[in-house]
Amino acid sequence: MIAAIAVAPVVVVLGVVWWLTNGFVAFLLLVLLGVGVVVGGKLLK
Repeated sequence: MIAAIAVAPVVVVLGVVWWLTNGFVAFLLLVLLGVGVVVGGKLLK
C-alpha cells in the first residue's frame, strides 16, 4: 500500500511528461524506472 502511494506521484509526472513529449521520453523513463525497481527489489532482498 505504501509503495502504491509512493508510485502515484511518479505516475502522474510520467503522464504529464508523456503528454508533453509525445511519449518517447516518457517511455524511456518508464523503462529506466522499471529497471530501477527490479534492481532495487533484488538489493532489498
